[in-house]
Amino acid sequence: MGATAMAASRWHRCQAACVSIAVDLSQPSDQAMTAALLARLMAPWPQWRTHWNVWHAWPLGAQVLLLSVGSLCGVVAGSLWVSAEAWDQWWHAQDIWRQTQQDMDLLQRQVQQQRERIAKLQAQPHPAGFAIPAWQAWPDELTPDHRDVLQAWLHWGSSHGLVVQAFKTEEGKASGSWTGSLPSLLAAWHGLPGAVPRMAVTGFDIQTLLDPPSEPASPKAMQLQLQMQWVVLNERQPLSESASKPPSVWRVQSSSMVHDPFAATGLKKALPWVALPASAHHLSSWQTQPISDMRWAGMLANAHQRWALLQVQGQVQTIALGDRLGQDWGVVTGIERDHLRLREWVADAQGKWVSQARRFPAVDPP
Repeated sequence: MGATAMAASRWHRCQAACVSIAVDLSQPSDQAMTAALLARLMAPWPQWRTHWNVWHAWPLGAQVLLLSVGSLCGVVAGSLWVSAEAWDQWWHAQDIWRQTQQDMDLLQRQVQQQRERIAKLQAQPHPAGFAIPAWQAWPDELTPDHRDVLQAWLHWGSSHGLVVQAFKTEEGKASGSWTGSLPSLLAAWHGLPGAVPRMAVTGFDIQTLLDPPSEPASPKAMQLQLQMQWVVLNERQPLSESASKPPSVWRVQSSSMVHDPFAATGLKKALPWVALPASAHHLSSWQTQPISDMRWAGMLANAHQRWALLQVQGQVQTIALGDRLGQDWGVVTGIERDHLRLREWVADAQGKWVSQARRFPAVDPP
């Protein structure tokens, strides 16, 4: 019995010892397994350090995964950046269209108002009573004489179907233009002295207006523009005084008559001396007058010849190439649109005769 009790006690001690050993060994076994698992997972990855071989030390799968994620993020970011404006326009398309329609309606209303305003201005008469648009301004201090002459000039040009336009009206002088066909201009020009007797033309310039390129085959006649300058003469003396004088007083020699550039005889007189008879080779008194007493009036030209028009002693004279002019035996060597060139002979400081070139007028005419 004692042996049995001793054996039982041993068995209990052994069982207790075994249990205690098993419990003691199980706890370090779990920790060892966890440490071994972590060591196996972290073994292929390098330490975090700044070295260019770090990326190549990563596993191939990690490299591919990282590159794929980076590429996908770059594509998404680029797409969003590029298409942001398009998305914004699509999102606000209705608002933009509505604003555009409002702007178009506003502009159309403004254009319509401007057209109505222009129509009202065109329908209004000119404050000065002229047959011209109402917005063409004139000086308030226009004298009655200038007003009468200007009205007569405008009416005379309009009656011949010309487009009349006055440029400026100053004290003592004025300027304007007629635009139309050549027959209309000739008819108005020939009748101007009788229609406006107090109007003295001091200069004119005629030029061709080019047709618009949009109508190349238009049968419309060639349009010419005649620009002129004039002064208003004083009131003429009563006819009773002129009737008391003999007719010979008012008779003017043909060589000193005012030159009419549109008359056949006037153009013949303007031809060079070589085209005239020998008896016509003489100098007129006005050709030897000082250049300072002359005034530039205009220029005529065709395809073969040019003529300069000079105002001398209240008359318009014709000058061609080779004519004598001035007090220094000047010879006309060239004629331009606004001046002519002379070759003169003058005495220098040593008393020798030298040739010099001169431009008349010295500056551009106003």
